[in-house]
Amino acid sequence: MTITSRERASGLSGILPDGFSQPYRAGELYPQPPYRYRGAESLSLVYEAQAAPIRTMLPPGVSIDAELATVSLVASTYQRTPFGAYREFYFTVLVDFNGEKYMYSPVMYADNEGAFAAGRELWGFAKKTAVMDFRITSGQWTFSATRHDGLPLIDLSVACQATDLPAAAQSVAHPTLTMKLIPGGSPGHPAVAQLIATHNKKAMHKDAFGDPDRWSGRAAVAIQAASATDSLTPFLPAGECIGWYSHYDCDLPAGEVIWDYLTGK
Repeated sequence: MTITSRERASGLSGILPDGFSQPYRAGELYPQPPYRYRGAESLSLVYEAQAAPIRTMLPPGVSIDAELATVSLVASTYQRTPFGAYREFYFTVLVDFNGEKYMYSPVMYADNEGAFAAGRELWGFAKKTAVMDFRITSGQWTFSATRHDGLPLIDLSVACQATDLPAAAQSVAHPTLTMKLIPGGSPGHPAVAQLIATHNKKAMHKDAFGDPDRWSGRAAVAIQAASATDSLTPFLPAGECIGWYSHYDCDLPAGEVIWDYLTGK
Protein backbone atom coordinates (compact mmCIF):
# COMPACT_ATOMS: atom_id res chain seq x y z
CA MET A 1 0.00 0.00 0.00
CA THR A 2 1.26 3.48 -0.88
CA ILE A 3 0.10 6.43 1.25
CA THR A 4 0.25 9.72 -0.61
CA SER A 5 1.82 12.88 0.80
CA ARG A 6 -1.66 14.40 1.04
CA GLU A 7 -2.87 11.49 3.17
CA ARG A 8 0.21 11.75 5.40
CA ALA A 9 -0.36 15.46 5.86
CA SER A 10 -4.01 14.98 6.81
CA GLY A 11 -3.19 12.25 9.33
CA LEU A 12 -5.68 9.53 10.24
CA SER A 13 -8.61 11.69 9.20
CA GLY A 14 -7.41 11.27 5.63
CA ILE A 15 -6.54 7.59 5.90
CA LEU A 16 -9.67 6.57 7.86
CA PRO A 17 -12.24 9.18 6.85
CA ASP A 18 -15.42 7.30 7.79
CA GLY A 19 -14.51 4.35 10.00
CA PHE A 20 -14.90 4.08 13.76
CA SER A 21 -14.49 0.39 14.58
CA GLN A 22 -13.59 -2.84 12.86
CA PRO A 23 -14.42 -4.30 10.37
CA TYR A 24 -13.34 -1.14 8.57
CA ARG A 25 -15.94 -0.17 5.95
CA ALA A 26 -17.40 -3.67 6.14
CA GLY A 27 -20.13 -3.49 8.76
CA GLU A 28 -18.36 -2.08 11.83
CA LEU A 29 -19.15 -3.91 15.05
CA TYR A 30 -20.16 -0.85 17.09
CA PRO A 31 -20.79 2.88 16.53
CA GLN A 32 -19.32 5.89 18.30
CA PRO A 33 -20.55 6.65 21.85
CA PRO A 34 -22.52 7.91 23.69
CA TYR A 35 -24.79 4.84 23.77
CA ARG A 36 -28.50 5.11 24.59
CA TYR A 37 -29.74 2.46 27.05
CA ARG A 38 -33.50 2.36 27.52
CA GLY A 39 -35.49 0.10 29.82
CA ALA A 40 -32.39 -1.21 31.60
CA GLU A 41 -32.86 -3.42 34.68
CA SER A 42 -30.14 -4.12 37.22
CA LEU A 43 -29.60 -6.05 40.42
CA SER A 44 -27.00 -4.32 42.58
CA LEU A 45 -25.29 -5.81 45.63
CA VAL A 46 -22.92 -4.06 48.05
CA TYR A 47 -20.80 -5.90 50.59
CA GLU A 48 -17.31 -6.17 52.04
CA ALA A 49 -14.61 -8.64 50.97
CA GLN A 50 -11.03 -9.30 52.00
CA ALA A 51 -8.88 -6.63 50.33
CA ALA A 52 -5.62 -8.61 50.06
CA PRO A 53 -6.56 -10.90 47.12
CA ILE A 54 -8.28 -8.02 45.28
CA ARG A 55 -5.17 -5.82 45.53
CA THR A 56 -3.33 -8.22 43.22
CA MET A 57 -5.81 -7.23 40.47
CA LEU A 58 -5.24 -3.46 40.71
CA PRO A 59 -3.05 -1.47 38.29
CA PRO A 60 -0.13 0.65 39.59
CA GLY A 61 -1.17 3.68 41.63
CA VAL A 62 -4.68 2.36 42.35
CA SER A 63 -5.06 1.39 45.99
CA ILE A 64 -7.35 -0.05 48.66
CA ASP A 65 -6.29 1.21 52.07
CA ALA A 66 -8.62 -0.79 54.33
CA GLU A 67 -8.37 -4.44 55.37
CA LEU A 68 -11.86 -5.00 53.97
CA ALA A 69 -12.73 -3.76 50.48
CA THR A 70 -16.13 -2.32 49.56
CA VAL A 71 -17.41 -4.36 46.62
CA SER A 72 -20.32 -3.75 44.26
CA LEU A 73 -21.69 -6.57 42.13
CA VAL A 74 -24.10 -5.52 39.38
CA ALA A 75 -26.05 -7.89 37.11
CA SER A 76 -28.09 -6.32 34.33
CA THR A 77 -30.42 -7.04 31.45
CA TYR A 78 -30.59 -4.40 28.72
CA GLN A 79 -33.57 -4.36 26.36
CA ARG A 80 -32.84 -1.46 23.99
CA THR A 81 -29.25 -0.49 23.18
CA PRO A 82 -27.17 0.17 20.03
CA PHE A 83 -25.90 -3.42 20.44
CA GLY A 84 -29.37 -4.94 20.74
CA ALA A 85 -30.64 -6.70 23.84
CA TYR A 86 -28.01 -8.30 26.08
CA ARG A 87 -27.03 -9.14 29.65
CA GLU A 88 -23.88 -8.63 31.70
CA PHE A 89 -22.47 -8.68 35.21
CA TYR A 90 -19.43 -7.08 36.77
CA PHE A 91 -17.63 -6.38 40.01
CA THR A 92 -16.34 -2.97 41.04
CA VAL A 93 -14.24 -2.12 44.07
CA LEU A 94 -13.92 1.16 45.97
CA VAL A 95 -10.39 2.46 45.36
CA ASP A 96 -8.27 5.59 45.60
CA PHE A 97 -6.25 7.13 42.78
CA ASN A 98 -4.46 10.47 43.21
CA GLY A 99 -6.66 11.31 46.19
CA GLU A 100 -9.95 10.67 44.39
CA LYS A 101 -12.44 7.84 44.98
CA TYR A 102 -13.48 5.55 42.14
CA MET A 103 -15.17 2.19 41.62
CA TYR A 104 -12.54 0.15 39.80
CA SER A 105 -13.80 -2.66 37.54
CA PRO A 106 -11.37 -5.62 37.45
CA VAL A 107 -13.65 -8.12 35.68
CA MET A 108 -16.87 -8.15 33.64
CA TYR A 109 -18.88 -10.63 31.57
CA ALA A 110 -21.34 -9.97 28.70
CA ASP A 111 -23.32 -12.10 26.25
CA ASN A 112 -23.22 -9.76 23.25
CA GLU A 113 -20.28 -9.43 20.83
CA GLY A 114 -20.72 -5.70 20.15
CA ALA A 115 -20.93 -4.80 23.85
CA PHE A 116 -18.02 -7.15 24.55
CA ALA A 117 -15.75 -5.56 21.93
CA ALA A 118 -16.73 -1.93 22.59
CA GLY A 119 -16.28 -2.36 26.34
CA ARG A 120 -12.76 -3.73 25.96
CA GLU A 121 -11.58 -1.45 23.16
CA LEU A 122 -13.07 1.91 24.22
CA TRP A 123 -13.03 1.82 28.03
CA GLY A 124 -10.82 -1.11 28.92
CA PHE A 125 -13.58 -3.06 30.67
CA ALA A 126 -12.08 -6.51 31.27
CA LYS A 127 -14.93 -8.32 29.53
CA LYS A 128 -15.28 -12.00 28.82
CA THR A 129 -18.38 -13.80 27.55
CA ALA A 130 -20.84 -15.99 29.44
CA VAL A 131 -24.35 -17.46 29.33
CA MET A 132 -26.73 -15.58 31.67
CA ASP A 133 -30.29 -15.68 32.98
CA PHE A 134 -32.17 -12.77 34.65
CA ARG A 135 -35.69 -13.31 36.03
CA ILE A 136 -38.12 -12.75 38.88
CA THR A 137 -39.43 -15.82 40.72
CA SER A 138 -41.07 -16.42 44.12
CA GLY A 139 -40.85 -12.82 45.29
CA GLN A 140 -37.23 -12.27 44.35
CA TRP A 141 -35.08 -11.32 41.39
CA THR A 142 -32.47 -13.88 40.43
CA PHE A 143 -29.46 -13.90 38.12
CA SER A 144 -27.14 -16.71 37.15
CA ALA A 145 -24.15 -16.99 34.83
CA THR A 146 -22.03 -19.81 33.48
CA ARG A 147 -19.20 -19.97 30.99
CA HIS A 148 -19.97 -21.54 27.60
CA ASP A 149 -18.49 -24.86 28.72
CA GLY A 150 -20.91 -24.97 31.67
CA LEU A 151 -18.50 -23.75 34.35
CA PRO A 152 -20.65 -21.98 37.00
CA LEU A 153 -19.70 -18.37 37.67
CA ILE A 154 -22.26 -16.73 39.98
CA ASP A 155 -25.80 -17.04 41.31
CA LEU A 156 -27.39 -14.06 43.04
CA SER A 157 -30.80 -13.00 44.31
CA VAL A 158 -32.48 -9.90 45.75
CA ALA A 159 -35.73 -10.10 47.75
CA CYS A 160 -38.62 -7.71 47.00
CA GLN A 161 -39.15 -6.17 50.46
CA ALA A 162 -38.97 -2.36 50.31
CA THR A 163 -38.88 0.46 47.77
CA ASP A 164 -36.29 2.76 49.30
CA LEU A 165 -32.67 2.96 48.16
CA PRO A 166 -30.37 1.39 50.79
CA ALA A 167 -27.92 3.73 52.51
CA ALA A 168 -25.11 1.43 51.35
CA ALA A 169 -25.73 2.60 47.77
CA GLN A 170 -24.09 5.93 48.59
CA SER A 171 -20.81 4.21 49.45
CA VAL A 172 -20.40 3.10 45.83
CA ALA A 173 -21.72 6.27 44.14
CA HIS A 174 -18.42 7.16 42.46
CA PRO A 175 -17.20 7.26 38.84
CA THR A 176 -16.22 3.93 37.32
CA LEU A 177 -12.49 3.38 36.76
CA THR A 178 -11.08 0.96 34.18
CA MET A 179 -7.66 0.14 32.78
CA LYS A 180 -7.51 0.33 29.00
CA LEU A 181 -4.72 -2.09 28.13
CA ILE A 182 -4.01 -2.84 24.46
CA PRO A 183 -1.01 -5.12 23.89
CA GLY A 184 1.89 -4.07 21.71
CA GLY A 185 4.29 -6.25 19.78
CA SER A 186 6.08 -7.70 22.80
CA PRO A 187 5.40 -8.43 26.50
CA GLY A 188 5.81 -5.45 28.79
CA HIS A 189 5.42 -2.95 25.93
CA PRO A 190 1.69 -2.19 25.52
CA ALA A 191 0.41 -0.04 22.69
CA VAL A 192 -2.04 1.63 25.11
CA ALA A 193 -2.06 1.65 28.93
CA GLN A 194 -4.50 4.18 30.40
CA LEU A 195 -6.83 4.67 33.33
CA ILE A 196 -10.30 5.69 32.13
CA ALA A 197 -12.92 7.35 34.36
CA THR A 198 -16.59 7.21 33.34
CA HIS A 199 -19.51 9.12 34.85
CA ASN A 200 -22.66 7.19 33.93
CA LYS A 201 -25.75 8.96 35.26
CA LYS A 202 -29.04 7.05 35.37
CA ALA A 203 -32.63 8.29 35.11
CA MET A 204 -35.00 6.07 37.06
CA HIS A 205 -38.26 4.84 35.56
CA LYS A 206 -41.32 5.73 37.63
CA ASP A 207 -44.48 3.76 38.29
CA ALA A 208 -48.05 4.99 37.82
CA PHE A 209 -47.90 6.73 41.22
CA GLY A 210 -44.75 8.66 40.36
CA ASP A 211 -42.44 6.60 42.55
CA PRO A 212 -39.06 5.25 41.36
CA ASP A 213 -39.32 1.71 39.95
CA ARG A 214 -37.02 0.21 42.54
CA TRP A 215 -37.09 -2.59 45.10
CA SER A 216 -34.64 -3.46 47.85
CA GLY A 217 -34.15 -6.19 50.41
CA ARG A 218 -32.06 -9.11 51.53
CA ALA A 219 -29.51 -10.28 49.00
CA ALA A 220 -27.32 -13.33 48.54
CA VAL A 221 -24.59 -14.33 46.12
CA ALA A 222 -22.80 -17.60 45.46
CA ILE A 223 -19.50 -17.10 43.66
CA GLN A 224 -18.48 -20.43 42.24
CA ALA A 225 -15.73 -19.86 39.66
CA ALA A 226 -12.34 -21.06 40.82
CA SER A 227 -10.67 -22.07 37.58
CA ALA A 228 -7.32 -20.80 36.31
CA THR A 229 -9.05 -18.54 33.78
CA ASP A 230 -12.12 -17.46 35.77
CA SER A 231 -11.09 -16.96 39.36
CA LEU A 232 -13.81 -14.86 40.98
CA THR A 233 -13.14 -16.10 44.51
CA PRO A 234 -11.32 -12.86 45.53
CA PHE A 235 -14.80 -11.28 45.55
CA LEU A 236 -16.33 -13.65 48.09
CA PRO A 237 -18.37 -11.68 50.68
CA ALA A 238 -16.94 -11.33 54.17
CA GLY A 239 -20.34 -10.40 55.66
CA GLU A 240 -23.94 -9.59 54.76
CA CYS A 241 -25.02 -8.35 51.33
CA ILE A 242 -27.31 -5.38 50.72
CA GLY A 243 -29.19 -5.45 47.42
CA TRP A 244 -31.68 -3.59 45.25
CA TYR A 245 -33.40 -3.78 41.87
CA SER A 246 -33.62 -0.71 39.61
CA HIS A 247 -35.28 0.10 36.29
CA TYR A 248 -33.73 3.04 34.45
CA ASP A 249 -32.44 4.75 31.30
CA CYS A 250 -28.94 6.07 30.72
CA ASP A 251 -26.67 7.47 28.02
CA LEU A 252 -23.29 5.77 28.37
CA PRO A 253 -20.64 8.39 27.53
CA ALA A 254 -17.11 7.98 26.29
CA GLY A 255 -14.66 7.77 29.19
CA GLU A 256 -12.06 10.33 30.22
CA VAL A 257 -8.35 9.45 30.32
CA ILE A 258 -7.14 10.43 33.79
CA TRP A 259 -3.73 8.73 33.58
CA ASP A 260 -1.53 7.48 30.76
CA TYR A 261 1.11 4.99 31.91
CA LEU A 262 3.12 5.42 28.70
CA THR A 263 3.53 9.19 29.07
CA GLY A 264 3.48 9.26 32.88
CA LYS A 265 0.77 11.92 33.09
